[in-house]
Amino acid sequence: SFRGARPAPSTMILDRLRARAKTRPKPSAGIVLERGQGSWLLGSALLTLAPHASWLPAWITILCATLLSWRGFLLWRGKQAPPHLLLLLLTVAAAAGVRAEFGHFFGKDPGVALLALLLGLKLLEVRSARDVRATVMLCFFLQLAIFFEDQSLPIATLALCATLLALVSLVTLTDPHGRYGEHVRTAATLMAQGVPFMLVLFVLF
Repeated sequence: SFRGARPAPSTMILDRLRARAKTRPKPSAGIVLERGQGSWLLGSALLTLAPHASWLPAWITILCATLLSWRGFLLWRGKQAPPHLLLLLLTVAAAAGVRAEFGHFFGKDPGVALLALLLGLKLLEVRSARDVRATVMLCFFLQLAIFFEDQSLPIATLALCATLLALVSLVTLTDPHGRYGEHVRTAATLMAQGVPFMLVLFVLF
């Protein structure tokens, strides 16, 4: 190896985030989602769900919009998530509604509908860093699922924007007190590094 070789950009980014994380106080298990962090997460969920509205049943679209609005209201007021029992009842009711709408839980359409509702419910439930990561993963799954219905360039652009916001949400989780501009640049760099891999998958599959 060459002594003067510079480390890879991804290694530099991870090292910088680890160094900042060591100097910041660790968040507690139960958190009130900060307005900045929650705004990125809410924006990612909104952009993720928006293109699905054309194919989801109307009641699911309305319920998802209601859940996102509820989360936005709690974020604006700085309030905690709703009680666990209420969220459990909403989850059971949503699953029953999907079963009644499609007749089963298996297949593309009921699966995407259930994921959309779970995203809204999980976003409403966020109390810890683990909840944030789970919400981001649901966003990623739904961003992939939209290509089952539409593979046009506008949809791909919207999915990329939603992916960027989801990555910013993860970066803010690691460095909650950093500047928003730095968060966006870090997320954009991480996403750009995945473009070659994405192109290889596009060509081969």
